[in-house]
Amino acid sequence: MKILFINDYAVPQGGAEILILNLRDALHSRGHDARLFASNAAEGSEYASSH
Repeated sequence: MKILFINDYAVPQGGAEILILNLRDALHSRGHDARLFASNAAEGSEYASSH
């Protein structure tokens, strides 16, 4: 299944961001195409690119 999460930030700082990143990773590990679209991510961080 293809799943797109949309959030303002893609860094693990704050409850919503941590929840979305964990959920994305859990769904990805179960074989889903789970991605996060965010308006802001620290450049060079692992969260700036999609899985």
